[in-house]
Amino acid sequence: MLSGTDEPIFTPKELKMLRHAKIMDALYGGEPRIVAATDGRSVRELRQEGFTCHELVASSAFTIRELRLGSVSASELRAVGVSVNDCRPFTISELRAGGYPASEMRAACRYTTGELVEGGYTASELRTAAFDSRELKNVGVPLVELKEAGYTGMQLRIAGYAAKKMRTAGFSVVELREAGYTASQVLKAGVPVEACKAAGYTAAELRAAGVSVLTLKAAGFTTRELLAQRLVEGTTTSEKEPNPGGCCTVNELLEAGFAARELNEGGADLDDMFGGKTGVDAVVAYRAAGIRAIGLREEIPRATSPSPTCCTAGTHWRSCTRRVTRPASCLEPA
Repeated sequence: MLSGTDEPIFTPKELKMLRHAKIMDALYGGEPRIVAATDGRSVRELRQEGFTCHELVASSAFTIRELRLGSVSASELRAVGVSVNDCRPFTISELRAGGYPASEMRAACRYTTGELVEGGYTASELRTAAFDSRELKNVGVPLVELKEAGYTGMQLRIAGYAAKKMRTAGFSVVELREAGYTASQVLKAGVPVEACKAAGYTAAELRAAGVSVLTLKAAGFTTRELLAQRLVEGTTTSEKEPNPGGCCTVNELLEAGFAARELNEGGADLDDMFGGKTGVDAVVAYRAAGIRAIGLREEIPRATSPSPTCCTAGTHWRSCTRRVTRPASCLEPA
């Protein structure tokens, strides 16, 4: 029966038990099949007679638990708009099989990350639902699955995975570098210096991680890559510029066994290489570096009567330190 405010006093379940067909007809707008669903028959009986999930739900005569026991699936309930929160009798695996996405499961605020993982939701599905990689790491999802799910190297580094585990999971050295792992972390993971160089780590980064100049040389770093400062390319001045990836002084490279010619080709400053050398010592050093000064000849011709003074320095040519060899202008014609 109805109260004075037209509010139903009895629930549909109670009315079904009382078989008040006229009242049910008034409540459900005269839809015969929906009204018939309240006549006392079970869900299974109604299903066998062809009643749809929509009709059973619309009748409000059955609880979700009764519908589940009557073989109504989670997918059928989702298709007629039943929310996750109303599907509590169903297990997480049944809800997943029924098409309820991880995002709806998370929005329901009823399930933990661990329960969703145990219920069968994959790392990829959880990632789509905006689950953080740290959350999945904390409940034991394997790193390989996180990688396959599309979590980036940077996300996994922030989640706390060490470079060694990342390598085991299949990340390349280049990917580790792009993820923000330092040269020191990568070296501790057992990556060779040569592989670090190939991945783009600079000499300065590797030197800061404790790699010696000799090891850097053996790994294939050139003087141009190693020099901390080098001459500006394309100029004839002694202006130097910093080399962001470099880390070594000229003396360190000489001690490591680099030849003067290599240093010259790498942009080393001649003053840094031969500072203080004059006369014959300067000639020998410059020639060893592959440098030929203007006017420098393969063999210095013998002078029959040298000029007593250098035409440019104002001193005897033998003591002139401004040139690496005697200028031709200091030679008198034979």
